[in-house]
Parts: sequence; C-alpha cells; structure tokens
Amino acid sequence: MKDYKRIGEHIRLVDKRNKGLQVKQLLGVSILKQFIPSVASIIGTELQVSYTQ
Repeated sequence: MKDYKRIGEHIRLVDKRNKGLQVKQLLGVSILKQFIPSVASIIGTELQVSYTQ
C-alpha cells in the first residue's frame, strides 16, 4: 500500500460558473476520456447559474 497517493495530491477545486451563458455547448466525457457532445437530454435545464447567496 506504500505506492498509493492521496487523491488530494492529484485534484484541485475549480469553481467556474456559466455566467451570462458564455458557454452554450454541453459536453460529456467518453469512456476513452475524451470530450464529446453530450447525449444527455437538457430539455428544461437552466444552463446559466442564477441564484442569490
């Protein structure tokens, strides 16, 4: 078990939001770890974050 590293050594927190609908194309990730156009249904889904804190 000495060869294992904590996951925190390999990831970082990213908090980017789609403000103003700058990004309109929704992407997914294939089993080959490549970005592909999403096959998910986004009907009725709000792609812009609009909440108050």
